[in-house]
Amino acid sequence: MTEVGLKPYYEGHTLKADIDNLLIDLGFKELDSSFELNGFDFEANTVYIRR
Repeated sequence: MTEVGLKPYYEGHTLKADIDNLLIDLGFKELDSSFELNGFDFEANTVYIRR
């Protein structure tokens, strides 16, 4: 489970697309039903599982 950024709002913020690409390359996939906003549209929580 990790927090992912949806919109950049500070320097060095890692966005979901970057995390997706890294974890896909490492053999993970996102569990689609786990995606949940963190109360506003800048961050969310999600779960990745090993394929």
